[in-house]
Amino acid sequence: MTWVNRAGQVVGTVGDPYTVEGIRISPDGRYGVTYVASATSDIGLFDLETGDMRRLTFEEENEDNPVWSRDGQRVAYHLVRSGRDHHIYVREVFGGGEPRLVHTTTGYVAPRSWSPDGNRIVAWEGGVLEVVNLQDGSVDTVTAQTGAEGGRISPDGRWLAYTSLETGQSEVYVSAFPGLNRKRQISRDGGRMPEWSLQSGELFYVTGDTLMVTEVTTGSSFLNTTPQPLFVSAGFASNELWYAVSPDGQRFLYPAANPEAPAEEIHVVVNWFEELRGR
Repeated sequence: MTWVNRAGQVVGTVGDPYTVEGIRISPDGRYGVTYVASATSDIGLFDLETGDMRRLTFEEENEDNPVWSRDGQRVAYHLVRSGRDHHIYVREVFGGGEPRLVHTTTGYVAPRSWSPDGNRIVAWEGGVLEVVNLQDGSVDTVTAQTGAEGGRISPDGRWLAYTSLETGQSEVYVSAFPGLNRKRQISRDGGRMPEWSLQSGELFYVTGDTLMVTEVTTGSSFLNTTPQPLFVSAGFASNELWYAVSPDGQRFLYPAANPEAPAEEIHVVVNWFEELRGR
């Protein structure tokens, strides 16, 4: 995994080469959670200072899409059983105990963010965003339009950043949470993958191949400045680059290709019909 600064310059790497996705940084900036692609994907915990990684899940089923609680003590993640039963589990990161089942559905469901009070999780299911209440198990739909994504709750818990296809292309919006009224469109030329900085008062998102940033003021009302570009990455353009923001908003972490990996060979067979006839 690679650290870049606000100019897109590489400023460090973390850990050994892994095939990882969905990186999320802990609120204190010390750890990262991700899911490691393998025969069955598992949730991994990275120490961002040492690069050490250890597994958090050991089930035979696939687990993915981990998100941190705001106190940095728990993660929520998706688990699928038998290819059809989808669940959201919550487990302690540093303590013992069994994971807790908090939501079950027949369609793919992925947690997206956790409210500051620890009582609600925003999840994506079937093209809409919903809120899972951890106290009573209730589930409320918060976006009626299909094609919604993102679902990141602001640091103060009062606003939700998400994307929607309601204009015909993906754009970033911010609405009051949990009611999703007082909606404001943030991006203008397409936008996806919104991420808040926990400390710097900024909201980041991707337009095309460019990481954008807007300064925000949250509370009972929402204000933001005109979004500005930070840097360009080819990975953004191909929709392959998922990034995480450091708590202070000064660095960004994402998977990068291993420069020491051997080149892959591709063998192209031409005129194979002639060879087949000869046999």
